[in-house]
Amino acid sequence: NLKLTSKWLREKYCEFFELNTSYHNHDKINNEPYFIDYYNHYIDTNKQIVGQAKNGKNLSQNTIKGYITMINYWRAFLIHQNQKDFKLQEIDSKIFDDYIKYQESEAKLGTNSIDTNMNKFKAILNYAKSKSIKLHEDYLIGNFKFSGVKTNEIYLNDDEINLINNLVVPQNKKYLENA
Repeated sequence: NLKLTSKWLREKYCEFFELNTSYHNHDKINNEPYFIDYYNHYIDTNKQIVGQAKNGKNLSQNTIKGYITMINYWRAFLIHQNQKDFKLQEIDSKIFDDYIKYQESEAKLGTNSIDTNMNKFKAILNYAKSKSIKLHEDYLIGNFKFSGVKTNEIYLNDDEINLINNLVVPQNKKYLENA
C-alpha cells in the first residue's frame, strides 16, 4: 500500500546517502514554521538531485543561487529589525513593505533586483499556501504587491565604463580587482 512519489523517493535517497535535509525536522515546518526554516524546506524539497532528469518542476542550481541571494537579504533585514525570524503567519503587508524598504534604502538594490527577490519570497509563500500552511490574511487577500520598473538601459554608458576603468583598488583590497 506504499504510494511511490517523487517526494518519497527523494526522502529515501537522502536517508540512504545520509544527506542533511529538513525531512528530519518536520516539526519545524508543520507547526507554525518560521520563514527561514520553511525556506530551507522549500529548497530541500524542490532542488534537483544530481543526475535527475530535468522535468521543469525542480529548482536548478542557478535558480537556487537566486534564492540564496534573496534569503541573505532576508537575514540582513532581520538583523536590521533586531529580529530572529518571523513565523509565516506573522508576515503581514507591513513586514513585506519593510523588507522592500530595507532593500531599497539599506541594501541599495535596484528596483528590478528587489522585484526578483520579492518574486522568490512570494514563491515560497505560495508553496506554503499550496501545502495548507497557515499564512497571514494580508497575503491571502493579495496585499503583497511590488513590481519592478522596465528599463531600456541594459548596458553601461561611457561614463560608467570610464569610472570602472579608472578605479584604483587599494592594496588591502586586491581581491576586488577581478570583480
